[in-house]
Amino acid sequence: PLRELPGWNFPGNDIKKYTCHDLQQARVLSAREVGTDAERCAVYNADNGTLVIKGNASKYLPSLKGEASTSHTTFYNADTQPLVDADVAELSAPEVWLPRWAYVCATHAEKRKVLAQALEKLKAAERAFLRREREADAKLQDGKEWLRGKCSHLAVASHLLFPEDAPWKHFPWDVQLRPRSECEEQLRKAIGLRELDELRSLLAEAAKKGLNKTNSQVVFNASELRDLLQAEGAMMRRSRSQAGLLDAQMMPPQRQKTDRVVAALGVFLEAVDNDVPSKAPLAIPYVAKLTETRDKFSMFVCGEEDVACSQLILQTVGTSEVGVNDIETEQEREQEQEKQQEQTKEQEIEMERYVDQAYQRDGEEPVRWAFCALAQSKGEPARPAPLAEGTFYPASAFRISSRSPVAFPDYLCVSRNHFNLELTGERRLKNAVMVLEWIPSVAGLGARPCTAAALTEAQQERLKKALALLDVDGAGSFSRPKLREALRSAEDLQLADSEVDDLLFETAKPSKDVPRCISDTLSFDQLSDVLTSGRLRREESGRYFVLLSLAEAETIRCIMHMRLGKSLIAGSDAACALRCIPAHDTVFDMSDHHPTAQAYQKAVSHNCFRFIDSAMHFEPAAINILLRSIPEVPTRRRTFFSAVVGCRRRLKKAWANTPLAKLFTLEDEWSMLKQRAQAVRLREAIAARGWRLYDAFHKFDANDDGMLSFSEVFGALTHLGIRTSPQDVIDFVSNASSGAHIRYEQFIDLLAGDDNEGMEGIDDPSEATDSAAGAPAMLIPGRQRSRVAPRGEEELRMLFEIYRSEGQRLTSEIEEAERQLYEREKQRIAEQLLRQDFGWVAQAR
Repeated sequence: PLRELPGWNFPGNDIKKYTCHDLQQARVLSAREVGTDAERCAVYNADNGTLVIKGNASKYLPSLKGEASTSHTTFYNADTQPLVDADVAELSAPEVWLPRWAYVCATHAEKRKVLAQALEKLKAAERAFLRREREADAKLQDGKEWLRGKCSHLAVASHLLFPEDAPWKHFPWDVQLRPRSECEEQLRKAIGLRELDELRSLLAEAAKKGLNKTNSQVVFNASELRDLLQAEGAMMRRSRSQAGLLDAQMMPPQRQKTDRVVAALGVFLEAVDNDVPSKAPLAIPYVAKLTETRDKFSMFVCGEEDVACSQLILQTVGTSEVGVNDIETEQEREQEQEKQQEQTKEQEIEMERYVDQAYQRDGEEPVRWAFCALAQSKGEPARPAPLAEGTFYPASAFRISSRSPVAFPDYLCVSRNHFNLELTGERRLKNAVMVLEWIPSVAGLGARPCTAAALTEAQQERLKKALALLDVDGAGSFSRPKLREALRSAEDLQLADSEVDDLLFETAKPSKDVPRCISDTLSFDQLSDVLTSGRLRREESGRYFVLLSLAEAETIRCIMHMRLGKSLIAGSDAACALRCIPAHDTVFDMSDHHPTAQAYQKAVSHNCFRFIDSAMHFEPAAINILLRSIPEVPTRRRTFFSAVVGCRRRLKKAWANTPLAKLFTLEDEWSMLKQRAQAVRLREAIAARGWRLYDAFHKFDANDDGMLSFSEVFGALTHLGIRTSPQDVIDFVSNASSGAHIRYEQFIDLLAGDDNEGMEGIDDPSEATDSAAGAPAMLIPGRQRSRVAPRGEEELRMLFEIYRSEGQRLTSEIEEAERQLYEREKQRIAEQLLRQDFGWVAQAR
């Protein structure tokens, strides 16, 4: 007879394995296999329905050397020794099995609890899925309604054009696109095989199906490969023929296209005439020059489409009232600028030879420091050892001798070996190349708390006006499209739909019925709180960025390679990485288990160190980061930059015509937001009129001098229905340009979006003009011959005088403070020299 031991699994040597459908079948097979053999037992697994016959039962069963399992049942011979341990030999069978039963019940209850939690998560996921499904259905219905309205407006039957149940029904895939796709796939395989005959046949078949070089990249590559293989074959045949291995008739001439190729190359050649005319040349209209050039290369004007295109260009240039003289003299201006640049470069090189002699180099030997200090702390309160010992110092303390520093984020540091603040006199600065991303303790990393910035009254006014301008439709709140535009203008962010949902959820206010009442819009106050709280600019505490010298970076990289597979510093969880500034902040090396920094924090480090390195070309997003990271007045930023760039061996030190100039004209990030908001509003108003930016500029340029003055900008804004004040016009023009006007290129840079709408044509049929009688009408870009009258010229002139005098006063104050600091530093050095002991000179003699 057999005995059953439910809820228990024993090891042992597997002898046989059977598949059983239920426990009764397992009992029958166990009785047959185990029988009276005391050395065998059978273990049935109810989960997978297997029965395993095992040996050495007497070794495991008596001492219960197994594991509890609710899905297993063990069958063993009744003659086997009792299943008890030595400690429970005096107990009865119920006393032995009752605790085991209780253990199984407790395990079952615990797993039921875990299962209940999993079921709750599943229900929450199902609710979220249903919510997203409802949103998707609502969005689909909105799209269908928009499609019906559009089709109704165009008098098109929407159910015939796009069936609602299957909008892809009429897509011409099987009829047109599938054969082309199969042909392109065969061409890809032929390109990989480089078979000339197969390429020829497939290209001929592709031509029959409408594929050519202009509409298929694969056909273009195949055609190029075919021509290359033909040329290689022709060269091989030519070489064999010259060696006498092949008849000359097998080498046909390939000169039927030579004349056309030479003529095509001649289009790009420009004749150089060194003759000096004896009298002033007559001015030839630019349209006549274009017509002469077209007639000269008429062999390349093929078909009616090319002729119509050339005629459109000539008519466009002919109807233009301004810009022709600029086009005619553009080449002369470029040549003069290149000549001036060469002369300036030669003068700067010659000047640098003498300027170098004025800089000191003594005392710049590198100072050693212990690498293990990166994981140590010192002082009260505890600070990282390199900062407490002065090996690294905050970037806010970086300054040129006898000059004032500017504020930087507290996690940016500079190594003493890169620049020592204790050195006196004029010093050449090292280039900012390598940055150490340093974490003293990975366990100590944490998110920086988001604290709302305390804005001044002027900053609050700028933010308020910027948000009012971004509210294009005047709804008093920001829907999703307007919210995206506002965040792009303020934070240079392109948020996904999920990120917008998270932002709306975070800013939602709780109500009586639900904890948070989510809305699809944000009010002015809510958006102001989002922008000033810094919640979209995530940073971490416990992470530092240190500007190193090249020798330090080389040594640290060597140590990192030697510690591969180990902790960077024994007994600590310090981590670091080396970043290269000229290589777009690329990580050269990093230690094991180095956590990735937040994107915004990396951008702040990269752009601030580029500013310290006297870089001048920044993207608009980088300028916004610098305005936020360097909270100083523009004059102090300019003074600091001028002092730093003057100590570098750079030939180009003029920043006036570079993107960096905005950093020295804009007050802060809210000034940039206000300027961007004004640009967005102005661009939308111009687009609503159906104008191109080129035409709008010349329409606003009342005196036709190629620049927009304050009064002309004020008149343009008033004409477009944008409510603004004279002071806003002064701020708009002054922030966009260093002068009292806006040039055309500045106007385009300020207003042109990513889609280059300034180059788009006009879709208004009223702008079209008919051609000569009997010829088909062509749409040509209409020119805005009427001008917008300026406004408030006298008032704006007075406001600009006040603005300029205030700027000059602030500049004078800062320059006077810098001069006094320089005099104090000079006097301190003189007193230090008087107290210096020069006895060592006599000893040396």
